[in-house]
Amino acid sequence: MRDFFTQGIAPGGLTTPQETRVLVCHLLYSVKKPLSPSQINTIVLQDGLVNYFELSSCLAQLIESGHIVPEYTKDDEDFYTLTDLGVETAQKLEKMVPKSVREKAVKAAIKLLARVDRDQTAKTDI
Repeated sequence: MRDFFTQGIAPGGLTTPQETRVLVCHLLYSVKKPLSPSQINTIVLQDGLVNYFELSSCLAQLIESGHIVPEYTKDDEDFYTLTDLGVETAQKLEKMVPKSVREKAVKAAIKLLARVDRDQTAKTDI
């Protein structure tokens, strides 16, 4: 059964729910902007950092535990931000996730957010 939750993970990627939850908190803490589940999926799945099913499960757990909350909704999708508990988790447990994984995720997030900003600018310029 565990193989189901490790499929698609690149060597060095995360294989435990705890690591995945910490990565999501670290990601939201680092970019300082709300992210949607689809954006988080794109960011961490493109380099095989985590498994899709593990990530989906962990996002639900983070919401239920009060680590992340919706800040706003756009196009029927919630955009999440950290609570104080999520910030504390990101700060205290970040070393649980390998530095290379944290850096890849943040770099991918910055690129994705830049693309979103460009797309929004292009729409307003038209």
